[in-house]
Amino acid sequence: AVLVLLVVLSAFGVNGSSISGLTGRPGGDGSVLAGNPRAIRSDEFLVRTPFVVGQERRGFPSTAEIGVGEHDLTVLVDLPTRDWAMLFRPHQWAYGILPIDQAYAFDWWGLSAVLLLGTYGLLLVLTGRWSWAAIGAVAFWASPFFHWWYLALSLAVAGYGLGGVALLLASMRAGLSARARWLLVAASAYVSSCFALTFYPPFQMPLALVLIATAIGFVAQRLGEGWTDWRTVATNSAVAGGVTAAVFGLFVITRMETLSAIMNTAYPGERRVDGGGANTGLLASSWFGLEFVQEPDTMRTKVLANESEGSSFLLLGAFLLPALPILWSRIAGPGRRMRGVLIGALVGFGLVAAHMFVGLPTFLAKTTLLDRVPADRAIVGLGLASILVVVLAGVAMQEEMRELGPVRRVAAAAITVFFA
Repeated sequence: AVLVLLVVLSAFGVNGSSISGLTGRPGGDGSVLAGNPRAIRSDEFLVRTPFVVGQERRGFPSTAEIGVGEHDLTVLVDLPTRDWAMLFRPHQWAYGILPIDQAYAFDWWGLSAVLLLGTYGLLLVLTGRWSWAAIGAVAFWASPFFHWWYLALSLAVAGYGLGGVALLLASMRAGLSARARWLLVAASAYVSSCFALTFYPPFQMPLALVLIATAIGFVAQRLGEGWTDWRTVATNSAVAGGVTAAVFGLFVITRMETLSAIMNTAYPGERRVDGGGANTGLLASSWFGLEFVQEPDTMRTKVLANESEGSSFLLLGAFLLPALPILWSRIAGPGRRMRGVLIGALVGFGLVAAHMFVGLPTFLAKTTLLDRVPADRAIVGLGLASILVVVLAGVAMQEEMRELGPVRRVAAAAITVFFA
């Protein structure tokens, strides 16, 4: 369904850009099919989209005289070039092949496809339930955070990161043929390389921390069940991780001068963050996504600096935490196969939340690289952890509910909906 929508929308050249904001008659030039251009998306319609069109006019060079001096455009993850790094940005492959309208539409919706498929794949591996995986993927993608930050540095970073981990975990299952196993490892190495080269540490670090903690919990649980073994885990992880590190290392070496210049700036290069002090309103601000659409001027004075900075996730997982002690006996019963991975997700949740609202010890902040992440922007890790907690706890409870009669199941569902 995702791929069909991607093809259809691309073929008709439909995208979600606010580019008509440049016309002086936003939405009044006949180019807008639905909704309205958003002034807050200036990073998109004032910067990114004109740059993309400029790249097409120039023939997708790797460098260009833009602004002050010559710039290496391959380091800017949202711009198409003819550099080899484009091999690891499949959402941009249509440029140079399709007309600019269709190529841009493929790029735009390709970001959504990457996020939806990556999230679906991870949840499918973790739970074995396609229905929960689909619900979780759509819920994560529908978060206001992604639609106010609609750029590769948010959607593609998350999608490639989740997809790479999903493929690696899938490759560890006992009983796979050697061919299937190594195909999955190769796919994981490729998708993880896409994650590494979609270079935006403030979003990459929180996501990676939650993914690593969740993967460790999953593997620890499955080792005890005979689903996999230590040798397979170590071998597959070493190969996929080694290939990813080699690709990223090659990328860094071949554009060292540009990256060194970036790293020697005050921001984003040398800045380090103590953590703590994040706006607690982010925990309950997902509805601001709708409020900003309806009353942007009123809401802008109430939440942080703007819609993007104030956007968040539906953090049901955060509000489920107080109930987990009550549910734990159930999770340790029929739903016990979710126990290890749920613990891992909770560890990731706790580390990101501590960085945001309290601040981690210096050693831990440096080890996890969260000292490079502004406290408010770590919300992307909390959003992922929240979705994981909801889905994993939901699957565990569903397995427990199978032992109940139909009347008790309906009553439990009604009570859940009421409190939600």
